[in-house]
This record gives sequence, C-alpha cells and structure tokens, in this order.
Amino acid sequence: MFRKIQLTKIELLLSSILIFIAIFSRFYDLSARAVHHDESLHGFFSWQLANGMGFEHNPLMHGVFWFLTNGAIFFLLGDNDFTLRILSAIFGVILILIPILLLKERIGFFSAFIMSLLFTISPHLLYFSRFARNDIIIATVTLLLVYSLFSYVYSSKRNNYLFIFSILLSLGFCIKETHYMTVFFIGV
Repeated sequence: MFRKIQLTKIELLLSSILIFIAIFSRFYDLSARAVHHDESLHGFFSWQLANGMGFEHNPLMHGVFWFLTNGAIFFLLGDNDFTLRILSAIFGVILILIPILLLKERIGFFSAFIMSLLFTISPHLLYFSRFARNDIIIATVTLLLVYSLFSYVYSSKRNNYLFIFSILLSLGFCIKETHYMTVFFIGV
C-alpha cells in the first residue's frame, strides 16, 4: 500500500497546484462562520474532555472518534472556532490526496487527477470539510476502506491490505453509525 510514488514533472506540477488549492480552500478563514448547532454540540463535548471533565458517549452524538481527536486538538492548540473545524479540514485534504497518491496506479494519473479535482471543487465536500462534524471523516475512511479491499482482492492477496482493511473497518464504527450501511453494501 505504501509504495514509492513516482510522478512526472507535469504530474507533480498539477498535483502540487491542486494540493495548494485544496489546503487553501479548506483552511482559509476557517473560523469566519458562526458555529452551527451540531458544531456547538461536538465542540462542547470535546471541550469538556479537553478540560478534564470526562466524556460519556451518547449515541445521538455519533461515534467517539470525533470527540477524542478533537478533544486532543483542543488540549494541544486551545479551543476556538478554527480548532473546532481543523479536524474536518485535515480529512478534507486527505480525501483529495487519496486518488492522486493511491489510485494513480490503478486508474491512471489523468483519471486520479480528475477525481481529486472534482473532490476539490465539489461544494458539498468543501462545505463538510469546513464543518465540525464527522461526515468528511467517514467519507475519507470509506474511500480508504474500498481501496484496501480492492487492493487485497484484485491485485496481491497480501495480508497487509487485509490488516489495513480491518483497522479501517473498526475505525469506521467509531466514527459514525452510517458505517453499518457501508459495510452492508460492501458485503453485498
């Protein structure tokens, strides 16, 4: 899964420009908007955890991954609107990088670049990359899950892909309950 990535000069230039646009669009003025109701709940419980008040999981708040990681971000960087949304922005950029870095060998650079470009300019993905909820995180984990499954089944049958698939599968259950439907569809 972690092979040396080789890009031509033009591929490197196009990828660099796209990555710059992705980072800029996800992180620029991240704290400009007022906090949404869902964001306030995620932020409040993460803040409680970061300040030593503990955390009690409530299934209405989705999985625990968001609260643990965002609580760690609050603890390390402080709590404000920017740090509340930084985790989503990071995963939004990772989602854009996946086609260029991982899918290039299977579908070719042009297809991978177009896929990353569409992820970058998608209003829906941009919105959730700048919104303090776990939707973009589960989308990223799902794409990695599908990649690891197909890498195991169709190319090498190497156990490292199966191991990564298992880690992503269990991580998805810690992120959001919609992962049950994802597992069902992949299983079918």
